[in-house]
Amino acid sequence: MAIIGENDIWAVGDICTENGRYNAAHWDGKKWELKKIDWDGFVPALTCVFAFSSDDVWFKAGRRYYVSGDGIYKKRLLSDPLWQELSDITEFYTYRIRGNEINDIFVVGAYGKILKFNGLSWKNYRRQTAISGSYTPVAVQGNLVVPCGYHGRVAVIAMGRRSN
Repeated sequence: MAIIGENDIWAVGDICTENGRYNAAHWDGKKWELKKIDWDGFVPALTCVFAFSSDDVWFKAGRRYYVSGDGIYKKRLLSDPLWQELSDITEFYTYRIRGNEINDIFVVGAYGKILKFNGLSWKNYRRQTAISGSYTPVAVQGNLVVPCGYHGRVAVIAMGRRSN
């Protein structure tokens, strides 16, 4: 599964070669290189989410890397030794993370969870969404955020627009 960032493409999954086992292949715009991703700091279930679902990852190459699922984790650089768990943000499963910049990130998940990071703090919009279902995908572009999901057996599409 490809994860595409500015001038970066990551193909994530197990890659076995004669020289060992790798977690990803990286395209830097000129060549592919096999990479091992350090998973220290993750709970085991989240490692599987990251390895098999590119929708749960968002990054700005060389500046910040996020993974959502059974928790939200971040690294400043992939070479950093540990992933930092952002454990105080939500108690619910998070399905997707998307953003415009490292100070403009949205996370959606179970029980109508919509979170926004402004570079300093996280804001929870769950009270405004008022659904018992989940938001699973989310699209973010410019001043617009559109999470989609379900409430019972009904499809739900929400739309948020930043006011200037």
